Amino acid sequence: MFGRCLLFLFVVSMHPAWAQENLHFSVDRPGISDYPTIVPKGALQVESGFEYFQREDHRSIFLPTILLRSSVNKWLEWRFTNRFLRIDSIADNPDDKYYYFGAIDAKAVMFREKGIRPATSLLVGYSITPNTSRKLRGPLWGNYVLVLMENNLHDKVLFNYNAGITWNGHSSTTSTMYSFCFEVELSTQAAVFIEQSTFFNQGEKNDYWVDVGYTHLVAKHSQIDFSAGLNLNGGSHDFFFAVGYSTRFSFSDDTTTP
Repeated sequence: MFGRCLLFLFVVSMHPAWAQENLHFSVDRPGISDYPTIVPKGALQVESGFEYFQREDHRSIFLPTILLRSSVNKWLEWRFTNRFLRIDSIADNPDDKYYYFGAIDAKAVMFREKGIRPATSLLVGYSITPNTSRKLRGPLWGNYVLVLMENNLHDKVLFNYNAGITWNGHSSTTSTMYSFCFEVELSTQAAVFIEQSTFFNQGEKNDYWVDVGYTHLVAKHSQIDFSAGLNLNGGSHDFFFAVGYSTRFSFSDDTTTP
């Protein structure tokens, strides 16, 4: 259970798993699905959030998650994730502590949307943990490969879906996943989404999450978000909620979204 929780938290936080896009501002949070869009060249995007997870035997809190994104060109984006995770057991547990996770990954655009062909990108991530943080290292060294796809079903409706694999280098276990998300733009400032995601965890119970969320632009390139979800894996009472803030800094005139 403990390892399964860390694996899920690693996936949703590092690629997030938390993603949303609206008319002016492409953000890879909240939500588990990522969008295939990348940030414009000449910009640095900072996405941060607080996430709380309740499991049957423990609570998990991200304090917080910070994702940095910038593009090499119109086809490739680099990303760096930095976060601390606090584990608290429901019962007393001497293993409770803080864990540090870091990751470097890249998102490469493979296809633009054309007709029924979805916009498609490949997201590849590599876990890192600095030697100076050995005391904060958790048991999970998960790397991952994901395919990200998106179709515009209507001017204000997006259908986003992901599939891929993440593996635990510490114990050689793997988890495959898929997710799909429907987003509806309420206005040029606000959007809502509903999402389903499944994680097939090797040697442990699978996870079946359903979540909903809301995003709101407070400026052209600044957004706040709220989301919450339930795990429907057979009698489980697992849930999470999250709040976040994202903003973009531009360093050149060429910052139109690719």
